[in-house]
Amino acid sequence: MDFRILSKGEKGVNSVKTDGDVVSMQHQTVHPKIAPRATGQRIMLHWTFDFANVSRLELLELAARSLVITFRAPFKTLDEPKVEDWDGKTFNVREWIDNEKRQPQDKVAKARKAFDGLSKEQIKELLADMNIDADIDE
Repeated sequence: MDFRILSKGEKGVNSVKTDGDVVSMQHQTVHPKIAPRATGQRIMLHWTFDFANVSRLELLELAARSLVITFRAPFKTLDEPKVEDWDGKTFNVREWIDNEKRQPQDKVAKARKAFDGLSKEQIKELLADMNIDADIDE
């Protein structure tokens, strides 16, 4: 498989294929030297994971480590998180998987989701960084 560099605006197709204990994934990412985020380019890569001889317990632990990273992101964006709301929290993985498989959101919906939990000051700072002058009421 040859990797490809996607130009700005070019759509790549992500995919997951499972064959027995082997999972193949085609995915996109940025790289600071090959495809820097600022250029809008992405690298299209194909990786294969062989799960032969991996126990159910090992799979669950691996999945949980990945999910910690995923679920930690919204916590880290909160200005004043209520730790007691997050400590001891149980995440419904089935619900999360079902939500992930829904139709992709449009760009405005994605932006709303990205700004969710940010303070007005943080939003103003982001808009200023993008050279966008916006009047946001306090």
